[in-house]
Amino acid sequence: MYDFKSFPNGYIKEGENAVAGHLNVQYFQFLVLNDVPIMRYKESIRDIEWSKPVEFWNIDDEGQPIFPTGKPSFLRPKDNDVYLKELKE
Repeated sequence: MYDFKSFPNGYIKEGENAVAGHLNVQYFQFLVLNDVPIMRYKESIRDIEWSKPVEFWNIDDEGQPIFPTGKPSFLRPKDNDVYLKELKE
């Protein structure tokens, strides 16, 4: 099985303008702005304005998004002893 969870590590935008941490959002808008995929949101239907653009990916020196390339690595199966210990807990 491929490890899709860690595959985009290092590519996903972090910090103030990142997608993580938007927990109370109810309305989303996904679009491409200047060749960069972004998201905007509203926390309530009563909000008139959309949020500032939230970027998904890190941006290179030329202003282009940096996407993961290649194939994700395989997940290594756990030993049976680890599974049995987790079942007992």
